[in-house]
Amino acid sequence: KPSPVAQDNSLTGQTTIEGVVLVEPGIFAKTYFYASDGLTSKIVQVYFSSGDFPVLHIGELIRVHGLTGLYQGIRRVRISAQSDVEVLQGEDPPDPEAILLADITDEYVGRFVRVEGEVLKEDGKIFLKNSNGNGSLRIEVKAETGIKTAELKEGSMANITGIIDKTRTGLRLLPRYPGDIAVVAPAPERNAAALESAVKGEKTKSASEPDTQLDFTPVGDVVAMPPVDNDKRTAYKYLIATAS
Repeated sequence: KPSPVAQDNSLTGQTTIEGVVLVEPGIFAKTYFYASDGLTSKIVQVYFSSGDFPVLHIGELIRVHGLTGLYQGIRRVRISAQSDVEVLQGEDPPDPEAILLADITDEYVGRFVRVEGEVLKEDGKIFLKNSNGNGSLRIEVKAETGIKTAELKEGSMANITGIIDKTRTGLRLLPRYPGDIAVVAPAPERNAAALESAVKGEKTKSASEPDTQLDFTPVGDVVAMPPVDNDKRTAYKYLIATAS
């Protein structure tokens, strides 16, 4: 049973942070985006109720002023004006933390990670699971990411980068862009046409070529039957068929 989700009820006052934009405003939601937290290995959610953020791009180093707190286990900075976000310079985005599915716990909420596993689709949801069945994680793809979920075939092995958060139904991984998903091994597929051709070929061979391994028993002397009257033909046909 999922543990209760931390709510935004722990505002502790004004703060200033610097971090690199990991996902731009409007990708996951209109009212927030994510940046790396320069103080820890986790990330920070920058929230603005109006959604009127300045134009931001992934990889930009920013300085954010606002009220700090927690929301669903992730550190949040709530701003009140567009000027509370200042773009300092361009940077390379940080690399995700590579982790195993079996190791994921609540401690990874608010982390920028990369995981690998087998794609499983169930009741319209997508999961990534270890091939040995030990550990799984729900993958949620937002519409604005541009990711085509149809390309994630069930049974394929995929490498997925994203942000881990937590809802009332448990942990989930949020990929940001199409480049966050890489299929490392396609799903095994059976070639139906080749299979059908092979089956037809076997049927044709068995129908046209007698099996030389069969044992044949030679028939004894042929018995010549005398001519019979028309009214007795039916009886003789029956007797001949029975004898055969």
